[in-house]
Amino acid sequence: MGAEKFPSGPGTPWVAIFEQIGLGQWFRYFTGVIEIGGALLYVFPVTCAIGTAMLACTMLGAAILHIVIRHSVAASLYPAIILIAVIAIALRRPDVSPATITRRPSSRPDAPR
Repeated sequence: MGAEKFPSGPGTPWVAIFEQIGLGQWFRYFTGVIEIGGALLYVFPVTCAIGTAMLACTMLGAAILHIVIRHSVAASLYPAIILIAVIAIALRRPDVSPATITRRPSSRPDAPR
């Protein structure tokens, strides 16, 4: 989604959206760089937390701007869903497979040992 922010032709909606935000077109490029950089950091386990923070802040900001500036709660759902997905994927525990999870030993006195 970050790469979509760079073309500035007449067919791209990002120019109009960022004009409506009012921070200028530099903010569109900045947002694109943050999204691409966050996605690259998100891929590697060592930097996943940094990428998650970058993407989460960007998507939270996008959701808030859609509500406050564009007055569209429906349009804020897309960044909100991406925000939830980014956090959920980052919080997964890939080092624990279902096959290695065992039940706790029973504490019942009649349980066989």
